[in-house]
Amino acid sequence: MTAKTCAAAGLVLVAALVAPTVAVADVIHLKNGNRIEVEAWRDLGDAIEFARGGGLVRISKAEVVRIEGTPVRGPLSMYPSGPAEPAGGPAAPGLDRAAAAGRMLELLGQGEALLGRDLMAPDEKAGAFRRLAAAWQGFEVPEELGEAYSKGRQALQTGVAVFSAEDAGSEVRPRVEALRKEFRETQEKVKKIAEGKGDEGKGED
Repeated sequence: MTAKTCAAAGLVLVAALVAPTVAVADVIHLKNGNRIEVEAWRDLGDAIEFARGGGLVRISKAEVVRIEGTPVRGPLSMYPSGPAEPAGGPAAPGLDRAAAAGRMLELLGQGEALLGRDLMAPDEKAGAFRRLAAAWQGFEVPEELGEAYSKGRQALQTGVAVFSAEDAGSEVRPRVEALRKEFRETQEKVKKIAEGKGDEGKGED
């Protein structure tokens, strides 16, 4: 082996050793076009379970197009209980329009996906919506995204109410469909503003 070959092999080995130390979230791509970055996930056969925002969530495989990453073996660990905080701390003020829109679309996409998770009990869905609502409150948005921000906050809070109701089983479907429409309309509004096609917002409230 020549000196040049040895040097090249050494670089490859160093890269292989260093790369695992970089934290890279796995990504679940959904059929509705949204993507969810997760801390860890595992294959349950007809469902995918993942760790996100301080808790565990399951979604049907029918909702998933593909997953970037490797599943873990064995049960996932719950993170400390309590409201999830967005990455970077309890608050991330001063986000620019693109960053704020991206964060909003991520949380709205997760909220919409929750509506189709038939394997989750209503109280589990209510808990997941509470975590999303807590994460939503953890960042500020530019003025032009204010109206969409308020609509998204209301949609997430409605999700908590829908699945917390004692009579949720009898009348939940029409409420879920109305909420699904609200999520989609809010996502479209955010996308348009992010692309500079509309500045309807008038503040956070």
